[in-house]
Amino acid sequence: MTAMKDMFKDILQEVMECELADELGYEKSERMSSDECGNKSKNYRNGYSKKTVKTQMGELEIKVLQINL
Repeated sequence: MTAMKDMFKDILQEVMECELADELGYEKSERMSSDECGNKSKNYRNGYSKKTVKTQMGELEIKVLQINL
């Protein structure tokens, strides 16, 4: 059961990071993105915070990226 929880946690973490990269328009290694007009976004990632997610397998502690707007 521990292996399943760890695998689910890793997948959830990866999905959240991909969704955030898609929403912001740039990858986590990049500081800013450009829109179609060439303007730079002021959004940037600023570390992680810990969150607890309740699942059918029990509670999972995940890292959620913090964004400065």
